Amino acid sequence: MKLHGTPAVLAVQAMLGRLLTPMEEHLVKQEGYSTKEYKDTKGIATTGVGQTGEFSDMSFDEVMQAQADKTRRLFPGFDTLPEELQKNIFSSVYRGSLSGSPKTIQLFNSGDRAAAADEFLNNDEYRNPKTPQSIKDRMLATANAMRANPREGPVKLPENAVPYRGAGFPFALPENVRQQTASLANLGQGLAQPTPQPVPTPIAPRVPLTGLELLRSRMPSLEQELAQPQALAAPAREPVQGTDVPQSRFAQSEKPQPNSGLGLSEQLMRYLGYR
Repeated sequence: MKLHGTPAVLAVQAMLGRLLTPMEEHLVKQEGYSTKEYKDTKGIATTGVGQTGEFSDMSFDEVMQAQADKTRRLFPGFDTLPEELQKNIFSSVYRGSLSGSPKTIQLFNSGDRAAAADEFLNNDEYRNPKTPQSIKDRMLATANAMRANPREGPVKLPENAVPYRGAGFPFALPENVRQQTASLANLGQGLAQPTPQPVPTPIAPRVPLTGLELLRSRMPSLEQELAQPQALAAPAREPVQGTDVPQSRFAQSEKPQPNSGLGLSEQLMRYLGYR
């Protein structure tokens, strides 16, 4: 069974044991993936990720590297192109439609990308009504990517630029740029590290004090006063001059009570007048 789109991407990732790069994912979605040999639209025996001929017995990484080298030979300025344009050019070279159009390549490398796009679609396969629409859409996407990224004049890489051969990602910056990037990453090595500051001991949250505990903390001698029986005696009342009003029954019955049998909180309340 041949897989297409996202299912094909998931199958290839499972086979490789790693995630695909954006370039690889774009290609696998277009080419599909099959574990068994099948015939493509031209009747050519195909297996894996659109692998034919000499590529049939090669691993995915080997095929990607070989096609990357081929793409760079055809397009010397490939590594300087925008990623979307890289994806479409590589996909068309991989399939063989772009590498089979020398005039398109010549126009593109000369800087006339709009003319290169027109020439690329001036193709019998693209005009053929029997060509599957998926292939026509793939060719049109490459042409549109060329038109969307116009540039005057040919593009040349530095003389010391070499293709990147890292595993899993065949396209990267030129060697001189990667060396500069690596040197920047090493700037921090060997520098004195800042002295770690001690972490302050966290302060335990204070438990709210009850009213009695608060009074105890502010009036240390209060308990000593409450321990005396006379502390509970009602304050003396001065007689009102010029009157001879008898005391009420409530006032007459109000006498000091001893503190035996009362808790400290009750004693405190009576001491403060809440009787």
